[in-house]
Amino acid sequence: MKYTKINSLSLVSNFGKNTVIFIKIRQDLGISWDHKKYHHYYNDWGHQVRKIYGEIKRPLDLYFNHIYLLMIINEIIELYLNALKITDQKRDELKLIKSLKLKDNPEYTFLHWIYLSENNSSLTKINKNVLDVLNRFTIKNVEEDIFYHLYEDIISTCRLEKTGEYYTPNWLSKYIIGQIANLEINKTLSDSDNYRILDPACGSGTFLINFINHNLAKNLSLKNLLNNIHGIDNNPIAV
Repeated sequence: MKYTKINSLSLVSNFGKNTVIFIKIRQDLGISWDHKKYHHYYNDWGHQVRKIYGEIKRPLDLYFNHIYLLMIINEIIELYLNALKITDQKRDELKLIKSLKLKDNPEYTFLHWIYLSENNSSLTKINKNVLDVLNRFTIKNVEEDIFYHLYEDIISTCRLEKTGEYYTPNWLSKYIIGQIANLEINKTLSDSDNYRILDPACGSGTFLINFINHNLAKNLSLKNLLNNIHGIDNNPIAV
């Protein structure tokens, strides 16, 4: 079997809004959804996103799109860490959370309804569909932000323009990081374990990923790098 190298464009072609799997999972989410029982999850989500988008047209569509996006990203990250054979002990050392399951993440309580026992059959079906597609990929040696094109595809362009969201292309991010590397301040940071790097509008982390890769090439400690870089964004779905 020939495997596809995983990158931002191959994710869109396999998981984007024009794919069969997107349609299937959206249908499964819709079948499982019971507004009367789950409306408080939806209200939690609405409270967060209205701070970003204001009033939303067809909010339930956007709600399901957000859930879909997070579920896909979660499975890819977990699969990648497993492929790298990162043990629980190593995750502790690198301060990675032991479980990336969304049902354990307090930041995403708005989608916890899908993990209720009454929805087990739908969740099993969804996970199988995702893994069937992911099995076509080779997932090692990922050196870029692979999620930003998928995010742009699933979340409509007009919404992104409204909030001023723009995802820096990977090539441009690499160029900027390379230019920063020539500055005297970067030489000082590279020689110290006490520096801090912050991207205050990090999105899915393009600049942070390229900063890490650039410094790993200089044999700096991954543990120190992860401890000293920080990213924040006003959109919890993007981060």
